[in-house]
Order: sequence, then structure tokens, then C-alpha cells
Amino acid sequence: MKRILLITISLLYISCRAQTLMQELPLDNRGSIEQGYYYKDFNNTLNQFEGTYLYTNGNTFFKIILQKKVQSNYNDYCQEDILIGAYKYVENGITKVDVLNDINNIYADGWDYKISGNFILTGNTLGCTDCSLNEKWIRGSIEDPVSGSVDTLFIRKVTENGQEAIKIWIYHQMGHRNADEPVTTNSISYPIGEDFILLKQ
Repeated sequence: MKRILLITISLLYISCRAQTLMQELPLDNRGSIEQGYYYKDFNNTLNQFEGTYLYTNGNTFFKIILQKKVQSNYNDYCQEDILIGAYKYVENGITKVDVLNDINNIYADGWDYKISGNFILTGNTLGCTDCSLNEKWIRGSIEDPVSGSVDTLFIRKVTENGQEAIKIWIYHQMGHRNADEPVTTNSISYPIGEDFILLKQ
């Protein structure tokens, strides 16, 4: 009787474990997401963007920290690898926004961070005329907690004067996460529509 009970418990455990394991699909070139899958960065494309980056020009600086989060839980719908981040922007000596500490928070869903993204683009799609044909770059989002604006953030890996760097560009989406009124570009804390090259620290 003990043997039958032990076999039954073992089979139930194996069955439950098999149901919790998600089928892995590549993050690269994915279309729409489907429930119950794990979109994995098999080629470690997101890894090359990890690090602390800094742009300086006089009293203006832009600091960004990027990390890869593995198996982020997207609304209990699926799991995915994602690039998360935090940033600080100072313009002419005045701090416009500082959310660097957000990188220390632990969110189950990577899209809750102030910077997040995992749409891996290849070549000169979406107007990246400088991109080489096989170059991998990222489209994500950046959130301004001051205005509530959530905008599109494009990130490329580049080399500047022999130093590892990223090139970023922010596109204003007219979207917001926590604001009751429409957001104008004048109320957003970070610069919109400008290229910035941030050197890896």
C-alpha cells in the first residue's frame, strides 16, 4: 500500500512539474505573444546592452543603467527575457528626473521598471539608416514619473572613440501611465527626439 501511495505521489509531482514548465520560444523576431510560453533570449542579444552608461556635456548629463531580467512574468500571461533599467537626467545643472534607485526594486513584471524593452530589431528597420544589415538593436520604453509620459526608447550598441557606448533616441508617443491630463513635450523631463551617445562606465 505504501508503494502504491509513493508511486501515486511521484506521478502527481511529475505531472504538476511538467505543467508548470513553459515551452521556450526565441525572443528574436517574435510576432505577437501567446499565453503560456517563455520567450527566451537564446542568442544573449540583450546581454550586450547591460551596463552603466553616461553622456556628459558641460552641466548636462544623462546616466542610464541597464540589466537583463530573465523569465520576467508578463501579466501572468507568459514569461520573457527583458532589458530593464533606470536613469537620471540633469540639464544645465538642474536635476530634471532621477529614478536611478528604481533598478533596485524587484518587480515580477519587467515592464514595471522606468526603462524596459525586449523588441529586438535587425538592420535598418524603423528608420535606423546607420544600422548595418545584421545589427541587433532594441526598441523599448522609458517612463517619466514627473509627467506620467511613457515613450518609445531606441537603443543601439556603438563604439565612440574606441570606447563601448550606446546611442539612444526617445520618440514621444503621447501616452501616459499615471496622468489624468494629456502630456505635452514641454512637460516631459527627458529630451525628446535627440540623439545621445552614452559611454560605458
